[in-house]
Amino acid sequence: MSRCLTSLMMVTVFLIFQGGYGQERIVLSERTVKAVGMGAVIDDNVADARRTAIRDAQRNAVEQACGTLVSSETKVKDFQLLEDKIYANASGFIEDYTVEKEGVEGKSYRVDILATIKVESLKDELKAIGLLMEERGYPKMMLIVDETVKKDGGITVVEHPTLSAEIENTLLSKGFILVAKDYSDRLRLQERDLMAEVIADDQKAAEMALSYGAEVVVVGTNEIDDLGIVNAFYQSDATASIRAIIASTAQVVANVKEQKRGGSDRAESSYIETSRKVGTAVVDNLIERIVQNWRQVEKRGSHFVVKLYGITSYRKQGMAFINLLKTIPGVTDVQQRSYGGGRLELDVRYRKALDELVAGIWQQMEGRSEFDAVDQKEAIGNNLIFEFME
Repeated sequence: MSRCLTSLMMVTVFLIFQGGYGQERIVLSERTVKAVGMGAVIDDNVADARRTAIRDAQRNAVEQACGTLVSSETKVKDFQLLEDKIYANASGFIEDYTVEKEGVEGKSYRVDILATIKVESLKDELKAIGLLMEERGYPKMMLIVDETVKKDGGITVVEHPTLSAEIENTLLSKGFILVAKDYSDRLRLQERDLMAEVIADDQKAAEMALSYGAEVVVVGTNEIDDLGIVNAFYQSDATASIRAIIASTAQVVANVKEQKRGGSDRAESSYIETSRKVGTAVVDNLIERIVQNWRQVEKRGSHFVVKLYGITSYRKQGMAFINLLKTIPGVTDVQQRSYGGGRLELDVRYRKALDELVAGIWQQMEGRSEFDAVDQKEAIGNNLIFEFME
């Protein structure tokens, strides 16, 4: 089969000025690609061969565009994902195309097309399946997942939980970085009261993740119910309830619940089988929701609540603080939530982490006399509080 031609040209470009840095970046929204497609002529059916050749050319055009967005190593590693989710639906990434040349060549039909690729749509899909994770950097994850077995009215802690292993292995295979595994194991086996608190409280889970440098914490439970022997096999149900929480904001970005049944010739084997089934159902959904959140953050930024206490003049101090926030690189939106009693509360969208927002605020305050008396009271989760101390 003929391969794609190498001619590329830019059709639409626009400039993005990144925050206050004045750094220009060129972004391609569309790209025109020349590609060739071939279709076998079977039983003299030229019409079917032509349709096959056009689909092949479209696929080759999209494959060529993919080649400029992901590395060769990544393409080889994730070939099946590309095959299933990109190339099989190539026409969906093509704005339009024209046939420049076509005709029968031996026992095949050849079509040369000029196709306009929707680059942004293609990039979004690539990010959604994890092939462009490098653009954000591989995120650090923390797992706090409990697994228990209910049998004969009693509950037993699973020493080597299958669901956690399934989630862990899948995350690692996709390039995620896991932190504090030893601590998570200690919580599960030795500090179960604390673990239960963390799993139940999003804010506590976020605080713990932050203390270990994790960007996302995955918390939840897998409850296995031993059903005994059914039709000569040991059977069990596994019910998993898992959440993914952004550490910097305590925002829940995924809340996945699944139940599966499994069976085996031994009770312990049935626990493993059913937990693997529920793990497979949980982890793909979990990763998809996390990636969707990152795509939203890339466009709008994470949500933070920024408060300033002790204001004596809204016009001189409150409005100055609002305008100060708007000048911080990475801040995409600032909206007033409330003002009263000397307290100003703002909803802020910011593309980076909480500590970077804090640093940006201090940098903008430096040298401004109206903020000389301001000090920081709190910075945790998605809340940031400042106060005039005089």
